[in-house]
Amino acid sequence: MGKYWMIDVLTDLRSFAAMNDLATIAAKIDETIAVARSEFGMIPEPALMAAQGDIVGAGPLLAGSGTRGRA
Repeated sequence: MGKYWMIDVLTDLRSFAAMNDLATIAAKIDETIAVARSEFGMIPEPALMAAQGDIVGAGPLLAGSGTRGRA
């Protein structure tokens, strides 16, 4: 099964938090996703980098990105 499923679960949790006005939780999950991607040796997604302020002028993540109908 591997370990990358964790990114999908975290992304779903982040989307749920964002859609339910849980901004602090969503931000912490963004940080957790970045850590997981780093530990897995994955290149950070531009959207995550934007959310963390690494891309100048970029906006927040879209609430619906990465969901597969779970909530």
